[in-house]
Amino acid sequence: MFTLTKPKLSVEKTVVGFKRSELINIEAATLKEAFFALGKKNSLEIKKSLRKELKSFNPRQKKQVFGELKKNLAKLNKLAKGKELEIKGVNRLSRFLEAFYATCEGAGISYPEGALLQSESESGCQTIIVQDKKDGTIRLIHTEEDS
Repeated sequence: MFTLTKPKLSVEKTVVGFKRSELINIEAATLKEAFFALGKKNSLEIKKSLRKELKSFNPRQKKQVFGELKKNLAKLNKLAKGKELEIKGVNRLSRFLEAFYATCEGAGISYPEGALLQSESESGCQTIIVQDKKDGTIRLIHTEEDS
């Protein structure tokens, strides 16, 4: 006979190098709501980054780049409908796109504009989320190289 118990959840937060005012607190019932709120809370910075990025394009380049971004998003949407990226019943690409689209909507930018910002090639920070397979503990590690 087996007895199922829920895992004990605990969150241990260590913040180094950030002020309280630099942290974002989001409470939401769904992934979409959380990422919409994230986009909305960061809308000014997102739009500022977008304006900076768009300055480097002339009208012809902009049209070409946005055409490619739209095609790539269509490919991702098609791929997200398949089973290839499904892990334990969850399509990870579909889930990413749900968060991505909600962030764009919250920020008030188009999906291709969001894709342009996602494709930015400058390094500046990395985030990794890992889960210990033995006890289920989830850890998030974030580094800033350019601060």
